Amino acid sequence: MAETDGANIQQVRKLRKLYREDPAARSLLDYLAGKSPNGRLTTTVDELLLEIQRAPGGVSRAQLTEVLRELDMIGCGQYIVGRHGHPSRFLWSVEMVSVGAAAARKRDEIIALTEDTSDEDDRDEGKSMKRHVYNLRHELAVELQLPSDLTPAEASRLAKFIETLPIV
Repeated sequence: MAETDGANIQQVRKLRKLYREDPAARSLLDYLAGKSPNGRLTTTVDELLLEIQRAPGGVSRAQLTEVLRELDMIGCGQYIVGRHGHPSRFLWSVEMVSVGAAAARKRDEIIALTEDTSDEDDRDEGKSMKRHVYNLRHELAVELQLPSDLTPAEASRLAKFIETLPIV
């Protein structure tokens, strides 16, 4: 346990140094500290960029990417470069809110995500998502998780996407 505590202390020190020295990091970490804990495992660069660009000072995509690489090296998760249609993203190994709070000196520890914590993401998403089951073939059901407030335009876009999937 003491080894884990020591690693956590080192992470917090590195986060606070990053927070002090890098304005782009400060923007991201302040945003994270202000979020509600939700146990999300993955955050796309586009999601983060959209949120932190609303704050004064502005952060470029390149700056945000560099900060996420730093968070990866500190041990907060893994930065994954987008390829083959998948967006660039950050896979959190710790609670993102605790990262921001520790960097901003609002708490003294970073909370690791556990398997139980990652299930919270599914439960949180379920609050605004609705499960749909469609019998595609005899004894083959397909399940979709869609927003409960899905618009006709979104449904149309999704239908067009599905039409591109068959492999002949």
